[in-house]
Amino acid sequence: MTIQLCILIPRKRYFFGIFDCNLISLVYCIFKNLNYMKKYSLIAFIGAVFLLCIFLFISSCKKKDKEEDKTNQIPTCTITNPPDGQQIAKGETVIVSVEATDADGAINEVQFTIDGIGRGSAGSFPYNYSWNTSDEALGVHTIKATAIDNAGGNKTDQVTVEIIESGDIPVAAFTGSPTSGTAPLTVNFTDQSTNNPTSWQWDFGDGDTSTLQNPAHTFNSAGTYTVGLLVSNGYGSDAELKSAYITVTYEGGLGEPCPGVPTVTDIDGNVYNTVLIGSQCWMKENLKTTAYSNGSAIPNVTSSSAWETLTTGAYVWYDNDIYWKDRYGALYNWHAIADTNGLCPAGWHVPTNDEWTALTDYIGGTVSPHGNELKSCRQVNSPLGGGCNTSEHPRWDEDDNHWGTDDYEFSGLPGGYRALDGVFNAIGGNGFWWSSTETFSNAAWFRSLKYSNGHVGKYDYSKRDGYSIRCLRD
Repeated sequence: MTIQLCILIPRKRYFFGIFDCNLISLVYCIFKNLNYMKKYSLIAFIGAVFLLCIFLFISSCKKKDKEEDKTNQIPTCTITNPPDGQQIAKGETVIVSVEATDADGAINEVQFTIDGIGRGSAGSFPYNYSWNTSDEALGVHTIKATAIDNAGGNKTDQVTVEIIESGDIPVAAFTGSPTSGTAPLTVNFTDQSTNNPTSWQWDFGDGDTSTLQNPAHTFNSAGTYTVGLLVSNGYGSDAELKSAYITVTYEGGLGEPCPGVPTVTDIDGNVYNTVLIGSQCWMKENLKTTAYSNGSAIPNVTSSSAWETLTTGAYVWYDNDIYWKDRYGALYNWHAIADTNGLCPAGWHVPTNDEWTALTDYIGGTVSPHGNELKSCRQVNSPLGGGCNTSEHPRWDEDDNHWGTDDYEFSGLPGGYRALDGVFNAIGGNGFWWSSTETFSNAAWFRSLKYSNGHVGKYDYSKRDGYSIRCLRD
């Protein structure tokens, strides 16, 4: 903007230009008209003073305008704790936390109010307020925080929270009685949970559940069952799981030695315990004789090349190492079973395919968990604990989902096998037992158990393989 001021002097008009209220321009103008000022000195003096006053007034106005142009930026303010809508147990101390920043200055303080009543302030980071809810009423409360900067600017944030009655999460506990017996077995479960649960969810491990506090449950099938209880109240929930807690067996045998025949001795003098399962009397251990029942020696064929061409009976220790004899017994090819000299002790025989089927029918079938029921409980990291949990042979390899429970004390152990090409495999992982029944001229039926599943396998394979033998009483 250009301001022109006109001073009237007799017979002349003189202009003084002030460009953008510039003092230099004013001085220049006065100097330029100095001769006239001399001639008319009083008028010139008055004009100069007038111009100077006008200049100072305009400069003051522009400075004020510039100061007004500097607008203060309001601070930021965010409540970071507690979150909006949180439930808080009465008596709990809550730390109200705020994030506050100011882009063009500094935060002087953060003020805290609850339900419109000032509770305190924080003048430096961290901007926190400790709120004890012991004396607060149950229900919804509004928390506000206001950040104020050094220029007086402010910003407010708020959240609502609900104070609820305080209480404890329940702790699950239970007992059952009895924990073992024959099928059908009725077990009375008693809730022993603390801290006042209001709901109960039972899982009996056989597919059945209950929501009663103290249920009675009947287990109709033999097996080992893991039982769980989940309890809840208004403050939370808790669970207890008891692995292999209930053991149910069938009547008849179940770990008992065969009547009148608690042991049997082979031709070598090895003594075996017996077990009655249903009406069948089984050896409780794998055969380890080195001679037929008439005293004739069974060839011990260690050579792989010789083994794979055999058409007559033979045996080996796993990996050709007698260390395994008393742990898993011997491995025999099928031709040793067919030998007329007799492989099992007198009065005993290698079971037929049908006799193996009679065993699995008696225990409930071949699918899981019936295979686990025939396994020895000796296993790496067995959840049954005690003597069942072992890493020393004889034992099964570790598996998270399957472990031997030995419900019938058949005590099946994984002696591995020798393949028809003479290679040894799977000790600790798989057990294979011959039947005396052929399927073809070069193959026969056998049964198997495996560490990583709960089935009883039924297969036929080459008679030249070397498997374990369990003898059955005639």
